[in-house]
Amino acid sequence: MEEKKGTIIIIIILLLIIVGLGGYIAYDRLISKKEDEEILTKIDDVSIDLNAFYQISETLTKLDKAFNDPKSNYFAYIYNQKKLEAKNFDLGAAIYTSIRSDFKEVNMLLSIPEPIAKSNFTRIFGNNLKYEPIQVNSTDYLKIAYNTTTLAYDYIAPTDTNIYPSEYMALNAKTTLKGDKVIITRKIVFVDYEIEPGTTIASSINLYKDETKTKKIGELVLKNGKANQREILSKYGSKLNTFNYTFEQNTSTEYSLKLIEKV
Repeated sequence: MEEKKGTIIIIIILLLIIVGLGGYIAYDRLISKKEDEEILTKIDDVSIDLNAFYQISETLTKLDKAFNDPKSNYFAYIYNQKKLEAKNFDLGAAIYTSIRSDFKEVNMLLSIPEPIAKSNFTRIFGNNLKYEPIQVNSTDYLKIAYNTTTLAYDYIAPTDTNIYPSEYMALNAKTTLKGDKVIITRKIVFVDYEIEPGTTIASSINLYKDETKTKKIGELVLKNGKANQREILSKYGSKLNTFNYTFEQNTSTEYSLKLIEKV
């Protein structure tokens, strides 16, 4: 009797193990598959890891920070050329792109170590452009110098009290995947802000083709001092300059800038 009871207990334990194992396999296959699917998306029937978009977005932010600011000697550098391949990028402008987003805007001398600059440089340009430490063109307002002793980029970036500077605005219009390339189509517009009389808040913006302001595209009323990018695209998108930013795949999650071309 005891032997029979022991056999039944063993059978029950084995059944519980089998059920538990089956549940784990089902969980592993279904949940893991779901997690894999969550980090992948499809555009034009081509799959891409979502982390790659974060990296591309980070690069676009660095480009905007570097070339949309009129206080820089590299202002509008990427917009004044019909076709700019990464391999032909001005090296000073490329290094400036790699460090500008890390600037702290305080009126004192600070530094960015060269390893950080080089790491950012590599993430942006990959193998399309070779890093070499050189002096970066600076202005009286934005001072930058490569320190050969400390191997760092010294800079002074004073706090800008003008919260509405005339500047370029880059608007993402479309994303296209072609094989191992991601193409971001962007609309570029130069904007001037109009300040509401008696306040420090912008009430409207004037839109121009470029910084020369010879071709006015239109104007837009602001809400709470902020421009609605979707509204700009819907009303004036067809009149804005169009640029394609082509990124080339290095790994499953890393894409480097290959080309910026005016369409």
